[in-house]
Amino acid sequence: MGKYYKEKNPTGKYGSTKGVSNSTSTKKYYSKFEHKDMEYSSPTGFIYPIMGAFRALLKEQNGVYVWRKSPFIVAMTLVQN
Repeated sequence: MGKYYKEKNPTGKYGSTKGVSNSTSTKKYYSKFEHKDMEYSSPTGFIYPIMGAFRALLKEQNGVYVWRKSPFIVAMTLVQN
């Protein structure tokens, strides 16, 4: 979310958004969904509505959410039709 925020608001500071935490050298964040290190920790109140919107494209596998189908492919299919 931080990366997208910076793309849309180049001078903005996502880490200053209420509820968002910045990672530090001693405190790192890890994505539950992409399994990558993150610069910011976003509140679940930001994440779960987005996840809910894409719930038809998600499945739980071994306690982790994975894509059934890429949202980018679905979006491109919708745009082409």
